[in-house]
Amino acid sequence: MAVLPRAVDSPSEVIKMTKKSEWAKLEKSNFAWTVAFYREGCGYCALLRPEFDEAAADLKRYARIGAIDVERSRDLASYVQQRYGFQVEGVPTIKTFVPRQHGGGKDKKPLIDTYNGERKAKPIVDAMRAIMPSFLLSQKQMKVLGALEPGPLAVFFTEKTSTPALTKALSSKFRERLRVGQMRTGAMAGRGNDWAEKCGVESPGACILYIGDSEDDAAAEGERAVHVVAGYGRKLSILSLDNWMMDYVPKSKGGMGKAERAMKKKMGAKQEESGGEEEADAMDDHDL
Repeated sequence: MAVLPRAVDSPSEVIKMTKKSEWAKLEKSNFAWTVAFYREGCGYCALLRPEFDEAAADLKRYARIGAIDVERSRDLASYVQQRYGFQVEGVPTIKTFVPRQHGGGKDKKPLIDTYNGERKAKPIVDAMRAIMPSFLLSQKQMKVLGALEPGPLAVFFTEKTSTPALTKALSSKFRERLRVGQMRTGAMAGRGNDWAEKCGVESPGACILYIGDSEDDAAAEGERAVHVVAGYGRKLSILSLDNWMMDYVPKSKGGMGKAERAMKKKMGAKQEESGGEEEADAMDDHDL
């Protein structure tokens, strides 16, 4: 993600917070946040503003950039300092907040840290990419897909040993709505290569799988069947992948998403085919 200059007349992606209700949304967020505590009229704050604007534009859909005016939003600034046990001794003060990937205690507050890096767009972007959380299924879970609970699963294929920022961001976006996993491809990665081939995509690429309710066509006894629903063979971009994955999110209140509809159609065709074979067998018996 290269930092690009922001057009002068384009709106800022920096989220200015003034109320506790707005802060509550940060604490419930699945994305990492960087928040600047600033004051109008502060010279150093004025220098930070265009850098923050550029960083926020570049991190859109990957992370969040926020700001709190310590004078105009004094109550909120005091509340956050008290809640997280720090004090703003000078402005701008920059803090990072990262959602916990496991547990988090009773109120599940995000993990807080101080950003002490260079106050330029690129270093801020690099720092945020480094602390992005990952809500991907574990490698242990991905090892036996048929052991997962029924439902759709988005799988990303990559030759990298690390998790790309794009994949982390989408795991945050779809957390608790659509499971996301990663498989490695390339030399010595036969299993990932096999699944990429089944999905009809090259690495890097993505695929929607469906973990069935039964063991019919399962790879091993005691596992559920795993079906290929759709492959994503276009150039990976977070916007297009976001829109593509949204179609496969299971609907609330018992409705069906695209993956469920595809599997219902596939199972219906399979039952019709099975019924046709039984009818043909009955005719053969009658001829005897």
